[in-house]
Amino acid sequence: MQKTQKINSVDSALERIKSGEVISVADLLKADLSPKEWWVEGLLPQGDLTILAGKPRHFKSFLAMELAVCCATGQKFLKFDTKQCKVLYVDEENGEVALKERFTALMLGHSLQADNLKKVGLLIFPSLKINTDKGQKRLKQLIEVHKPDLVVLDSLIRVFEGDENTSKDVKKVFDTLKTLMAEHGTTFLLIHHVRKAKGKVHIDDVRGSSDIVAGASSVIMINRTVKRSYKLTQEKNRHKAELSKGIEFTVSDKETLEGTGIEIEFLRETESYSTTAEYLEGELKSWLTANFVKGNVFKSGKAYKQFNSYTQGTVLQALKKLAARKKLKLAGRGIWVVC
Repeated sequence: MQKTQKINSVDSALERIKSGEVISVADLLKADLSPKEWWVEGLLPQGDLTILAGKPRHFKSFLAMELAVCCATGQKFLKFDTKQCKVLYVDEENGEVALKERFTALMLGHSLQADNLKKVGLLIFPSLKINTDKGQKRLKQLIEVHKPDLVVLDSLIRVFEGDENTSKDVKKVFDTLKTLMAEHGTTFLLIHHVRKAKGKVHIDDVRGSSDIVAGASSVIMINRTVKRSYKLTQEKNRHKAELSKGIEFTVSDKETLEGTGIEIEFLRETESYSTTAEYLEGELKSWLTANFVKGNVFKSGKAYKQFNSYTQGTVLQALKKLAARKKLKLAGRGIWVVC
């Protein structure tokens, strides 16, 4: 009898958790719980909420569309394996013309046909406010009818009423999403903005109440490095250690018989840096390697122009760091020689 009671206690642990009951640590440790699974390995956990944040015009929406295409077709996203799934993209930012242009470019870049993207559903300018009773009911209905595995909300600020800096208003949004995750196992990707900042942005620059970051299981930041090149860093991961390396990728045109496509290609893994100057030092080094050979000369102004999202003081500091490492030599005022 005691053995039977023990087995039942362990087997019912998950049901008791879901019903809000208190369970013992012993029962939790013995319960047969499946390990966390991912739609994008290490980046996008299933049944959870992920935030993708960055500056305006830093490729956030386009990259989210690329992720939707990769997940819907089972292709790699940058360097990461994906599991094929059904996606609902809720667009409150771009509109049907821009969406058609972008998804066409991605389709051609992946050498796909339109029918390959049937697993990506679009909801365009629905005026969906998910912290209102009407918005909550509509989102729940959409999930029940279309049964998406992944819902992309572009962007967070457009899908709720209230003040993003107020914990009370933000909590209503996340309570709605948490309920839908629990009831349907839905995964959410929220595109969000950052505060005004010079240079690289990181998790502390995410705009709004601290509840936004606190409510996410994964937080991914995107920064532009040079023209048509970007870097992803994962700065929160509730289920495993954050990625130790940044992920650099490039965006390039792909000419096809049907038109010009867009290819988004993984370039390399790079170090994650704790300060803006350290980060820029790495970007400067990559820029020098790609555009100069030993003995080439350039002026500080060229570097200032290339990295104009940083202050000139930060760029100069990074140049001096490279000179200290004997990657550059100061040949005169504002004149540098590549070593």
